Amino acid sequence: MTKTRPRITAVFGGKGGIGKSTTATNLAWLFGRDQGETLLVDANADQPSATEIYEQLQIDATYTLTTEKDPAKLGHLTQVPFDWVIVDCPPSPTEAAAAMDAADLVLVPFQPRWLETRAIMRTLRALTTRPHRVLFVAIAHNKRGVARAAREALSGMEVPLLGSEVRRYDAHEQAQGSGWPVFTPEAHQRINHADRCDIDYTAVRDELLTLPELIR
Repeated sequence: MTKTRPRITAVFGGKGGIGKSTTATNLAWLFGRDQGETLLVDANADQPSATEIYEQLQIDATYTLTTEKDPAKLGHLTQVPFDWVIVDCPPSPTEAAAAMDAADLVLVPFQPRWLETRAIMRTLRALTTRPHRVLFVAIAHNKRGVARAAREALSGMEVPLLGSEVRRYDAHEQAQGSGWPVFTPEAHQRINHADRCDIDYTAVRDELLTLPELIR
């Protein structure tokens, strides 16, 4: 029996350090655990964070990891025998172009800070012809007002936004360093606020499942 085309989400941002790898690996874990066979592609050859997170795991991953150093080959992702594909894209729009062209959805993590606002506007210019959503991440408790103002500003410019948000917790880094993903009982027992990280990314996954781009 021929497998249907995978649903592909490319996680992209025009710079490093914005939460791409954290978002890609967490979503790959959730899709692989609950939604079917999932492939995570680490396409960031210069900073393979998704690979480093995977190699640190203390438990079998719910997803399959592969690395791809040739950006042109990312266009073949529509042919892989998986239900879901998550791509941790390189920050260069040129190098990520093939993955974004193959993707059903481009997901753009956004930290609501002034410099990040300037960066995301450059990123969004590369996405005008591609289906995309912006995901607010790393929102500190004392920056909720800043996040609301940024959301209103982007919404006013008709930027497509996810309603779900990811709060800032040290638990994300602690989970990656310990090898226990925030979704595991071990992380909930050992890492403060891992359960809240779990709640946030589960809400993101659940919202993605409602988007027309990802419904088959």
